[in-house]
Amino acid sequence: MKKLASILLILAFVVALSACSGKKTDDIPKGDKELNKYSIEIDLEDNLLSARLKTSLSYTNNTGGELNELKFHIYPETYRKDSATCAFFSKLSAYGGIDILSVAANDALTDFEAQGTILTVKLPSPLPGGEKVTISIDSGLSVPKSDLRFGLNSNVLRLANFYPVICVYEGSDWRADKYYKVGNPFYTDIADYEVKLTCPENLVVASTGVCKSEGAEGGRKTLILEATSVRDFAIAASKDFKVVERVQGGKVVKYYYTGLASRQTELETAAKALEAFSEAFGGYPYPAFTVVEAEFYYGSAGFGNLAIISKSSSDKKKAIVLETAAQWFGGIVGSDQVNSCWQHGALSAFLSRYHYYLIGDKPEYERQRGLDKSEYTGFQAARQKDKPEYDYSINKNVYKYATNYEYWMLIYKKGGLMFDACLDVLGKDKMNKALKTYVEAFAFKNPNPAEMLGVFDKASKQSVSRVIEPWLTGNIVIAGIMETPAETVS
Repeated sequence: MKKLASILLILAFVVALSACSGKKTDDIPKGDKELNKYSIEIDLEDNLLSARLKTSLSYTNNTGGELNELKFHIYPETYRKDSATCAFFSKLSAYGGIDILSVAANDALTDFEAQGTILTVKLPSPLPGGEKVTISIDSGLSVPKSDLRFGLNSNVLRLANFYPVICVYEGSDWRADKYYKVGNPFYTDIADYEVKLTCPENLVVASTGVCKSEGAEGGRKTLILEATSVRDFAIAASKDFKVVERVQGGKVVKYYYTGLASRQTELETAAKALEAFSEAFGGYPYPAFTVVEAEFYYGSAGFGNLAIISKSSSDKKKAIVLETAAQWFGGIVGSDQVNSCWQHGALSAFLSRYHYYLIGDKPEYERQRGLDKSEYTGFQAARQKDKPEYDYSINKNVYKYATNYEYWMLIYKKGGLMFDACLDVLGKDKMNKALKTYVEAFAFKNPNPAEMLGVFDKASKQSVSRVIEPWLTGNIVIAGIMETPAETVS
């Protein structure tokens, strides 16, 4: 037994040493600005269809003026049967929602109003610039039976966009954007999170951040989950989950799945993509990255430190790489995904194949570029035949896209090809420099498109803006078809 123990100790030391001896990358500095902090308590029922939710936000008024009220998004309202901005595309067998029970400001109950997906909290006294207030929201959560961002199906629970989240304050008002079931209609600021989850003891939980502690009693367990400097917090859980994991560049990479077949290949894909992007754009600044595979209407979606991949995806590898790229562009560097959908969606789509270029497989990059061009030009030809006046512009807000297919074709396919055109002009070295400079300049911020392109122009010492502009407006020829300039469309 002593000999066995000695062998195990040596093996453990070797594993730890190998995990620490990989290529090191410098993490992106997070800055010294104090962030808003969410403290969330979730008491999840054994059936996984309802929960008591307590959300506390320590909010600092950095708007530059005095505030009389705060506004929050309450996205679960889009899962009600009679929702005016429903998240679902067909009838659900069980609908969901959030019931706001009470709201307090600095422990004193205060007035509030919930209209659609916006919760307005009245402050008992004006909040001066630079001052703090703690808003506590007690609510009941009903989980829909759905395969969307928020829901339960095939024994897998997804809690994404499930808690009241503060709206972005921009200009002189709150950005109370309505929800839309096409695209990714979310715009958030960076924040810190501490989440206390109480749930059935046999539930396997994947989440944003890391688990700091776990305790069990009476068939239930309590997890303390923490994440710093993330745009949102998401959870996926199932009694059927299996997990494979590895350490890559000092970061823990995990892959959760159901079924019998192992997912080592998928785990390897996520780990290698995380390493390639860390080396190209700057180190991944979080301790862990998690990918969850589940039945999921959307092909994939990214959240803080976590991505969800459709179990039935025709190309899981590409989806995994895309969502890994989105951890940088959309996560670390934010954007207005309501009004500037292309800014990071198109960039992540491009990076899902540029990844091959980065790891030395340029032929595979070219092959995938050709496939995307063929798919987009097929879409383009069909529109030219059925709707000659179609607006091919991608520089428009999310509400202008009628379907997710249209959004995918314009933002991910055409938008990805747009960044391919930039690569043709810049070359690999200048492209990498532009991307890395962009991350360094705007990590944990929300740059607008002009700021993004300004960095690209300056870092590459070429006018990337002039390359991109006709792609954005639709004033470009692809496969012999002149796309309709946006300004000429009635």
